[in-house]
Amino acid sequence: MKHRDIRKKKFKKVISGYSAEEVDAFLEKLANDFQQLEEEIKEIRERQDQTAESLRKEAEKVLREAEGRSQAMIKDAEKEAAAILRKLHSEKADLEATLTALQNQRDRLRHSLQQVIASQQDLIEILDYRGAHKSTNHKKEK
Repeated sequence: MKHRDIRKKKFKKVISGYSAEEVDAFLEKLANDFQQLEEEIKEIRERQDQTAESLRKEAEKVLREAEGRSQAMIKDAEKEAAAILRKLHSEKADLEATLTALQNQRDRLRHSLQQVIASQQDLIEILDYRGAHKSTNHKKEK
């Protein structure tokens, strides 16, 4: 029921009934109260709609900011991961170079030791030959 419905309502006139002026006054007051309530309800609904829209916009803003921060965090993490990978690749290359140098050094030392051993074996053979030759010469002289 709306305030217009109250104002448009007509009653039959009877001889022994309520005072028409009192009923009309009451109906007018009732219609005014209804109208005021309808306006308040309309204002409340408008504020509710505005609040809902404001909340929706704020939620979108917060979401955009969160997405922006998360994208920045992802980019930072990717940069950090890339830096770590570069450092690890560099360390790997350094270790591989060190390993190669150590292997080359080992090979040179092995070759040097083989040469020393060979020369020592040659020396032993020479000494054995001389020793055997001296004993044969020494026996002949006697």
